[in-house]
Amino acid sequence: IVHKRCKSLSLGFNEITSKGASILAKVLYHNATLQELWLSTNQLGDAGVLSLAQALSVNKTLKKLGLSANEISNAGVMH
Repeated sequence: IVHKRCKSLSLGFNEITSKGASILAKVLYHNATLQELWLSTNQLGDAGVLSLAQALSVNKTLKKLGLSANEISNAGVMH
């Protein structure tokens, strides 16, 4: 997804963990086309959300991010 034209990506229900979220975050640092990323019902946890939040501080093209049902605590929401 780094150099592709994909505008929307749905990866819900894939058992993605914080490690997978970290890999996705690295891609988001360089992606300039993805506008929607749906990660609902995975296992991202607080660490995964932190990785994504850091990437999104650089990525300005992603407009929608679905994170429901991902074992995120109140502390994780603050990222």
